[in-house]
Amino acid sequence: MRNWNLSTKIIASYSVLIAVMAGTIASGMYWQLYYSQRQAIRNRLLAIVSLAVPQIDSDYHGLVLQRSDRTSAFYKINQDKLVSIQATSKDILRIYTVRQQPNKKFVYVLNYDPADRGKTVLIGMDYTKSLDDLYTAVARNAPFVEEEFYNTNGETILYGYAPISNLQGRVNGFLVVELDASSVVRQEIRVAGFALVTFLAVLLLTVVLVRWLSRSLVVLPILQLNSAAKQLETGNWNATLASDVYDGLRLRTDELGELSASFNSMAKQLQTSFATLEQKVEERTLELAEAKEKADSANLAKSEFLANMSHELRTPLNGILGYAQILQNGEPLTERAKKGIDIIYQCGNHLLNLINDVLDLAKIEARKLELYPEDAYFPALLEGVAEMMRVRAGQKGIPFTYQPDSNLPVGITVDEKRLRQVLINLLGNAIKFTDEGEVTFRVQTQELEISIYRIRFEIEDTGVGISPGGLTKIFQPFEQVGDTKKQGEGTGLGLAISQQIVTLMGSTLNVESQVGKGSTFWFEIELPEAKEWATSLRTTKQGRVLGFEGSKLKVLVVDDRWENRSVVVSLLEPLGFEVIAVSNGREGLAMAQEIHPDLIITDLMMPEMDGYEMLRQLRQIPELKHIPAIASSASVFESNQNESITAGANAFLPKPVEAPALLKLLEKYLNLKWVYDQNSIAVEPITANSKAISSSIPDEIVPPTDEVLSQLHTFALQGRLMAIEQQLKTLEKANEKYHSFIQEIRQYADNFQTEKIRTFIEKYLPNVKS
Repeated sequence: MRNWNLSTKIIASYSVLIAVMAGTIASGMYWQLYYSQRQAIRNRLLAIVSLAVPQIDSDYHGLVLQRSDRTSAFYKINQDKLVSIQATSKDILRIYTVRQQPNKKFVYVLNYDPADRGKTVLIGMDYTKSLDDLYTAVARNAPFVEEEFYNTNGETILYGYAPISNLQGRVNGFLVVELDASSVVRQEIRVAGFALVTFLAVLLLTVVLVRWLSRSLVVLPILQLNSAAKQLETGNWNATLASDVYDGLRLRTDELGELSASFNSMAKQLQTSFATLEQKVEERTLELAEAKEKADSANLAKSEFLANMSHELRTPLNGILGYAQILQNGEPLTERAKKGIDIIYQCGNHLLNLINDVLDLAKIEARKLELYPEDAYFPALLEGVAEMMRVRAGQKGIPFTYQPDSNLPVGITVDEKRLRQVLINLLGNAIKFTDEGEVTFRVQTQELEISIYRIRFEIEDTGVGISPGGLTKIFQPFEQVGDTKKQGEGTGLGLAISQQIVTLMGSTLNVESQVGKGSTFWFEIELPEAKEWATSLRTTKQGRVLGFEGSKLKVLVVDDRWENRSVVVSLLEPLGFEVIAVSNGREGLAMAQEIHPDLIITDLMMPEMDGYEMLRQLRQIPELKHIPAIASSASVFESNQNESITAGANAFLPKPVEAPALLKLLEKYLNLKWVYDQNSIAVEPITANSKAISSSIPDEIVPPTDEVLSQLHTFALQGRLMAIEQQLKTLEKANEKYHSFIQEIRQYADNFQTEKIRTFIEKYLPNVKS
């Protein structure tokens, strides 16, 4: 597979994914029909024997029978009843009654076979079918139908039994009905054939479509770009895309079209710069400045090319990762298939992380990396990072210590994603380069003024250390120092990106290190306190959640860390929940038996009794086993999630806890209807006129500055809807006059219409071309 070209890899990957999905759906349809058809005929036979048995005279079965009894009135009356019962269904092959002898054997009493119209006389003869079935019927003393179908003389038969009891409840015999089930088997064969044909058709169509799409839309354009890039690499500065190739790509409005234009622009500028550089240096120094300017333009084109390529590669990777997760959470797979899907997901995720690092670097070079601060629950943010690193250090067998300050602010306003990215980069490097000793993560705070804190983050390790020469270049892109074996584990971009992020936060990333003794990285940033962090987290698109309809509900929170308990209590109590918090599984189980909560949220790793054991014992208690339970942990590996569900959890909630995810789970398992504060969001009535964009600028729409418009336009070109939403939130806070403009863009963003967002913005920036 390593030597396959890109087209073959795409075809193979998507064909395997679609084949697994199609096979799973087809087999699921077959087995669903298989069980439903068989259960239907069993229910039908059970109804026949249940309705038929009251018609049989039980006293007749209490007599001592001889073959001559065939002429008795009792015999003829009961035999006629068998005939009338058989007439109710043409599928009844044979119907008869038996009784048990003192020697535990069974003999025939009545018998009717439509094939010989009752000519065969079996009265008093031994019952030849397996006696285990009748012994089962004796033990049950109730009508029942066998699970298995029997093939006899080319016929598929299903047996049904019903006890014949007298008025005193004594069983004098059994009614046995043999039903023809051949139609069910024929239907199963037809469905199996249809499922197989459907599967093969879907697989064939997938291979054809994926091959055509991958080659025409992705592979061929990339190969052409790659060929031109290789010519540039060899020093052929005249290399550009051929005119027919470039015109074909230029007509495309997607990322590849933009990529081709950027490439030709870069090639032309490189050609101009390098063709004239030597001559201009020889002529005069003044022209050297002009050459430098052109080289800078070429470098900018390179960054744009890098960003576009990263985005182009990330798009199919997101599809691969998404479908890998769908298959992981779908129908049960074989162990080999499950392992294969896990490998696809892990490799794709690793490649996506590397591409994201390259994209972040391109943003930094283009000065487009921005921060989006929001209110966050600070202790849980830090504990989530520490828990993740504690697991990673444990896998390597080294101690990890987290030392938070005693007076940490509860809520802060910060770009949580970027701060977490910096901490994970620094802690990950410390663990990677430490084989002996320990890694320590310290957080210290100092209150500068009311609601403003200076927070120092410090990561200390006892690893290999960094030489003085290495300290001068570790923050440069693609530079890696230390053990060469460990250098291959990353891109060399982590520290460069972290330094840029810390710089955006108004600080500097510092380091002290000695070879063989370890390193210490630290930075200090000033952050404002967010006292209303819980209220902010409860605000959704429908408005801020005020509560729920109905009576007060009890929620039991089980977690050994106070900060984790505090975040759930702070989120739920203002909404009207009664929240009871305990610190381990044993206390949680006892409290659940005492108060009978409506829902339980439990951590998994706790002292005395962990969450897995608590859930298992909870499901064994009759009065508690139906209470919905949510497992919550910072260990988000699939094995942890599956183990918690197996132990008895209804759902899994990763830490740090995100309020929207928690509210969604509460809504699902408690059947809640939320009450929103409609004044907390700006709602514009949607009319037919408001949905159309006028060819001229409406009077009521006030656009923001050209700088903001340019940023929004760039985000739309890159398809970054989350970045657009963050920019709109900032704009909302800045001035209410932009309300109509914001609502217009949000309307398109909610429907993923980036092309319309670009068209709308370009009305206010006529010089910008998409």
